[in-house]
Amino acid sequence: MHRSTNKEAYLFLTKLIQQAGLRRNEFLHLLADLGYSVSDDDFTNWGRVGRHFPRDWSLLRSMIAILRHPELVRPCTAFEALHFFSLVEMPFTELKAIAALFPLHEFALAIAHYLPFAFNLSPEDALLPLERAVNNDLYSH
Repeated sequence: MHRSTNKEAYLFLTKLIQQAGLRRNEFLHLLADLGYSVSDDDFTNWGRVGRHFPRDWSLLRSMIAILRHPELVRPCTAFEALHFFSLVEMPFTELKAIAALFPLHEFALAIAHYLPFAFNLSPEDALLPLERAVNNDLYSH
């Protein structure tokens, strides 16, 4: 991960936490409740030069899951989550787990931003392949 991208990811995650109406210590406590022990120093270090976000996709996915909670002031959107994961260089293989955090239509619209082409399908038709993939029946034929 490049230094500027790492710093951008740190700043963007901080913005998402603030938008949600959480303080950083509240966010870290919620992570601890899910079994992830991240200290304030660890979190701060992720944004420093020469440091990187951990490659623990489960941890990073849990961060977004926390920020998706419907009772927050402003829950994280699928577009914001994908932007964050692009900054931390999430592998493509993790998309299915990320998609599960969002309503299908919201995720489909957000992922379209990253595709180098457009589909000429109705919204209902465009969702069918994604829905099958998310429901893991893509290969059941």
